[in-house]
Amino acid sequence: MTGVYGFYKNQGKNKIKCAHYQKEANPKQLGKRFIQMIINKSKKDLDTLFDTLILVQEDDKLTNIHYNTIKHLLQKSFKKTKKNSKKDYNKNMYPINYNFMRAKHNNIKQYINDLNNNGLRLFLDAKNYLKQSHLIDWVYIYNLDTSQLEIYYKKKNRQEKLTNNRPIYEHINQHFNLIQTLDYKNINESNLDIIYNIIYDKNFNG
Repeated sequence: MTGVYGFYKNQGKNKIKCAHYQKEANPKQLGKRFIQMIINKSKKDLDTLFDTLILVQEDDKLTNIHYNTIKHLLQKSFKKTKKNSKKDYNKNMYPINYNFMRAKHNNIKQYINDLNNNGLRLFLDAKNYLKQSHLIDWVYIYNLDTSQLEIYYKKKNRQEKLTNNRPIYEHINQHFNLIQTLDYKNINESNLDIIYNIIYDKNFNG
């Protein structure tokens, strides 16, 4: 069960910035990891984070400007072993597009560290995944306007694909049930265990 996590702000062109998570996305997994991205930041810090995140498309060509800002991270993550050939080195050190960010988004703990300490600001846009609803089970959106974490779970009879160009937030509400909102002051990891148990019993044991 994969998921999407990100931020919403009713301002400017990119009102929602979200990334695709390809691993287990229930609240005990992705939910907790996304909360770790939120709980140690003030509301002002989260606002600033949203404004500075740079949305990129997976298949777009990596620009020189972006490469220069992240090449030190590529160097750190590349393991120099006998198994890594020169071809592997070139592929990892000089990616031609942004698909290397997939691994970053799947390792939220490392992504948070790179955000806080290593100047990473790239954010792989997941809106196209949301438009293919059958690929996504869970959605976690931190709403900067209301200072709430919104947790969505797939509807049982949802359409497989979005058939029009409606705003992405409308699409989320059409194809996913809003199962829980958490105020900023109440956002902590223990709440996610309670939510997970309720949703699991309702959707899988009943």
